[in-house]
Amino acid sequence: MSENQFRNIIIQTQNYPGVGGIENSIAQIHRILNGQGHNIRIISHGNENESTPEHAFYNSGKFPFLILPPLKGFFSFRQYVRKNREMYEKADLIICRYLHQTLATAIVIGTDKLVFIPPCISCDGYRGVIKNAWGMPSPRHLMKIVFNASCMFIDNILERKLYSTNIRVLTFSANLQRQIRKKYRPACIDTVPGGVDETRFAPLSNECRLKLRQQLGFSNDDFVVVYAGRLSAGKNPDILLKAFKALPEKNKRLVFIGEGELKKHLEQNSGADVIFTGNLNHDMLPQYYNIADVTVLPTYYESYGHVFAESLCCGTPIIGFDSEQTNTATNEFIHLEHSGLAVDCRGNRIENLSQALLHICREKEHYRATRLERAVPAQKLYRWERFVERGIFQNSSGGADEN
Repeated sequence: MSENQFRNIIIQTQNYPGVGGIENSIAQIHRILNGQGHNIRIISHGNENESTPEHAFYNSGKFPFLILPPLKGFFSFRQYVRKNREMYEKADLIICRYLHQTLATAIVIGTDKLVFIPPCISCDGYRGVIKNAWGMPSPRHLMKIVFNASCMFIDNILERKLYSTNIRVLTFSANLQRQIRKKYRPACIDTVPGGVDETRFAPLSNECRLKLRQQLGFSNDDFVVVYAGRLSAGKNPDILLKAFKALPEKNKRLVFIGEGELKKHLEQNSGADVIFTGNLNHDMLPQYYNIADVTVLPTYYESYGHVFAESLCCGTPIIGFDSEQTNTATNEFIHLEHSGLAVDCRGNRIENLSQALLHICREKEHYRATRLERAVPAQKLYRWERFVERGIFQNSSGGADEN
């Protein structure tokens, strides 16, 4: 694909503008394409009467009460595409991020114009919810298991249908590409790392970092650990808290950035050295990455991990569980020199994570001194311009682009 071939581009999503990794990626891709002079039209869920030439909305329509969300999402968007077929036929390129929208579009107008950027294997999200609710005897948890198992079954069918077509698939990580290849064997799949907004996620000078630490209530002696993400069971913030508490260090601080159902539990089991910021404006995140000594993402499943890319672009090392033992992309980030540690999942995971934190803590002066050695190559690799040029506009198939 060549950039000059495409003037009219449709970007399909659900909650734009909104909070979250998917909507942020849409915003950044839109920023790059718009800056290149393309005619962009975003389509997302909302009131159709509020549509503009630049941003069209669709609603879910009326369906039987008992219809499951995956089917409702598919049928409602298929109706929208059929209704606006002329607009779709005029488009030169259609960028999709959600399974149900993508399959509906593919069935109505074909796959020639489509590029699908999946955030994950859709049915795996339901699997995590089922695992968390399993073994709990209450009727509410039983209903949750049945509901999510039904959605997972339907999503699996829809995914198999989509990946059986010739649609071009583009992933942010080789980890997700491997998962999709293994399960669905798509005809055309590539990998280009997702980017960050380099105007915000950049390293500060030592003087600015010290001042910012003081403003946020930290001293230079503090060993600061940052977690940014949902405080939910699938993200394992409780494992990080236990590993942090086992750390034999007096001047230590743990910052939880985000909200979720585990927040109250975590607060009840935390001391004065643990801080909960709640959800932060995305502009505030670079400040916390810059004052941190390490950013930790303790998940067992993570298709990519924009948190790691953002942290490294600010010069802060990362810790995550080893990709060889989990479905994460950790090892794709730590190939850069001094970039961080992959934690062994064998044996006591909490103890292993605590030992990784201890290593960074004992070598914190070294890691602070090498911030630019991490930030400079990371900013070259994790650029949205690069993703658009080498991913969306490059006609390639098969092999992953991990560089």
